[in-house]
Amino acid sequence: MAVLGDGRHALFGSEDNTLRLWDLASGETLCTLERHTDSVRAVAVLGGGSRALSGSDDGTLRLWDLETGTSPRFSAGHTGGLIAMEVLADGCRALSGSDDGMLRLWDLETGETLRTLKGHAYGETVVAVLTDGRRALSGSWDDTLRVWDLTTGDTLRIFEGHTALVNAVAVLADGCRALSGSFDNTLRLWDLKTGETLRTLEGHTLGSARWRCWGKAAAPSLARMTTRCGCGIWRAAAVWPNITPMRRSVAPPLLVTI
Repeated sequence: MAVLGDGRHALFGSEDNTLRLWDLASGETLCTLERHTDSVRAVAVLGGGSRALSGSDDGTLRLWDLETGTSPRFSAGHTGGLIAMEVLADGCRALSGSDDGMLRLWDLETGETLRTLKGHAYGETVVAVLTDGRRALSGSWDDTLRVWDLTTGDTLRIFEGHTALVNAVAVLADGCRALSGSFDNTLRLWDLKTGETLRTLEGHTLGSARWRCWGKAAAPSLARMTTRCGCGIWRAAAVWPNITPMRRSVAPPLLVTI
C-alpha cells in the first residue's frame, strides 16, 4: 500500500495480481492496473504521485503511469518472487529483495540492474535504505540482517541474534540505529556501527509485522509491533535506557506497524 502525496488517494497491490488506485473520500476505484502475472507484494509512489512502482511474485518490477493506467516499463532479473522494495530518495533508483536470495539496485529510467547484492543464504523479506542513501539494510529468511554498500555491492556488516526469519526493519532518523522484528517473537534495537544489540523487546507470542517510522525527532519515543495475536507498545527515553510495556501511545514521534 502507498498513499499519494495529496493524502486523498491510495494505491494497493493484491494477490489477484492487480493494483488499484482508490479515492479515499468516496471509496471508489479510480483505475485498476493489470500487467503482473502473480501477486503484487510491494508498492511505492514516485515524485508528485503521477507514477508508481510495483514489485510482484512474478519476479518483475513495473513502472506505472497513474494518469493513463499504463506500464511504460518493466524490469526483469530476479529468478524468484519480488518480496521487498524501496525507492531511493533521488527517485531514480529502487532496491528490491527477492526469495531468490539476491537484492538488486535498479535504474528506474532505463530498467537496468545497476548492482546485484549477494550474501544471504535465503531470500530477503524486507529492505530499507539508510538515511545517507549509500547504504541499505536487509532482513532475510536466514535469520540475519545485513548492511550493504550500494556503490560496491559489498556486505559491510552482518547482524546476528534473531533465531527465526527477519521480516520487519526500520532505520531510525539518526541513521545510527535500526529496529528489526522477527518470527522469534522479538524486536531488536541495533547499533548500525558496531552491529551490537542495544535492546531486545519481548512480549509477543507470534512473529512481527512490518514497521514504518513517523515523526521528526531522531530518537523515537515509542515503538509498536502488531501480530495476529494483537499489538504491543513500548515507550522509551531518549537513549532507550528502560523500556516498559504501555497500553497506549501518548505523543508522537512514532514507530508503527502497517
